[in-house]
Amino acid sequence: MAIGIGTQSLVTVASAGTAVVAGANSVEAHAVIITASKGNTGNLYIGDSTVDSTTGAELAAGEAFIVNGDGEYVDLSTIYVDAATNGDTARVQTSTKQA
Repeated sequence: MAIGIGTQSLVTVASAGTAVVAGANSVEAHAVIITASKGNTGNLYIGDSTVDSTTGAELAAGEAFIVNGDGEYVDLSTIYVDAATNGDTARVQTSTKQA
């Protein structure tokens, strides 16, 4: 079994302290990988709709957070990204199982 690249999108946190949803729908995925862009100047925080700098999984530039989908559906609308710095971004990528 091989792992393939599914969808990719870029999420921008326009205003630090205001969480942004990672995606609008559910996706069938082996995993969802959320990577803090290398050019970010502050940390990102990953969590639910209440995420902030005290409750989220903290990512420095270039670090990644993985949500295990195990081939099932992952609801991207329940995953949020916040940032310490205005305009920082995260790449949201899904991986799929291939026969």
